[in-house]
Amino acid sequence: MTDDLAAVFEPILQIRGVRGAMIVSAADGVVVAASLMEDVDGDAFAALTASLVGRLGSLTDLAGQGAPRCVQLHAEHGAVFLATGPADLLLVVLAGAGTPVGLARLQVIQAAGQLG
Repeated sequence: MTDDLAAVFEPILQIRGVRGAMIVSAADGVVVAASLMEDVDGDAFAALTASLVGRLGSLTDLAGQGAPRCVQLHAEHGAVFLATGPADLLLVVLAGAGTPVGLARLQVIQAAGQLG
């Protein structure tokens, strides 16, 4: 991972409960950079993330809302944050239960703007 990308991840990874972060190409679902826990299959997760954001884009376009900027998914054991950045890049953050989601969401949105 380059120092510039590490700097983007650093504030997010310092948040209590965050399990990892990655930058993904929205066009093809390829991992550009990642800092994930060992139990996460980054390649599969990246591909599914890009597909999901593409489908959500179709949904928001149909609703006349434009492209999605930030998506927050809550699950049984945590949350997933997805934010679009410049240059067709996505920032994906995995958070465990107990993560302060408001702080995580704010950091994800700010960091996504630094991509590219």
